[in-house]
Amino acid sequence: TNTTDGVADTQGADGATVVGVAKGTTNADLDDTSTLGVQIQGAYGKLTLHADGSYTYVRDANTPGGVNDVFTYTIKDGDGDTSHTTLTIAIGNSTPTIADLTPEANGGDIVVNEDDLLAGRGAGESAGSDASKESTTQGGTFTIHSPDGIAWLNIGGHDFITNGVFTAGSITTPLGNTLEVTAYNAATGEVSYTYELVDNEGHSAIQGTNSLFENFDVTLTDLDGQSANSTLSVNIVDDVP
Repeated sequence: TNTTDGVADTQGADGATVVGVAKGTTNADLDDTSTLGVQIQGAYGKLTLHADGSYTYVRDANTPGGVNDVFTYTIKDGDGDTSHTTLTIAIGNSTPTIADLTPEANGGDIVVNEDDLLAGRGAGESAGSDASKESTTQGGTFTIHSPDGIAWLNIGGHDFITNGVFTAGSITTPLGNTLEVTAYNAATGEVSYTYELVDNEGHSAIQGTNSLFENFDVTLTDLDGQSANSTLSVNIVDDVP
């Protein structure tokens, strides 16, 4: 949310028009009409100011919230007298969010099955019991939203976005499998990942098919230090003889 103080300039008997604008607090008059009707880059966005005092402001992507963008503009009356003051754009503070992740209690985000494992993974390792093998690498997506820019996106203790820049990569998980974060769409906020089940895991002694979950903490932190937390949950389904 962008706001100003809403206080109008006081015109003298000779009237007044805007004749110039500059970024920041300059403490000086500027009589330069070429600065009007065009975008002036500020600290956090772009201001377009017109001679009649109307203006628009477009916030830059990946900028913090809870800050002010200040511009100095100059007015001139009919006698040529000038005066300057400031226009302050107050940029509101927003909270980042993480969506489209399913907790362990609701079944997790993706499912991999030990019965799809192939033979030859190691000495004495046999194939899983499913004759029609599906892939032991499964993928998914989730969505992040951070109006105040992204300082970090951390998944499983590894930063995949730093200061708004995404870097694809993979990690070996605590259970010895592979989590790979493959893509990030900055326009939609969609994060894509895959999980590869490398070998069978130590499930509980309960008879029959049961699930073991491998969970990864997901933390999204914006440029002014606010964070959102969630969990990416992988359901590893036990094989049975």
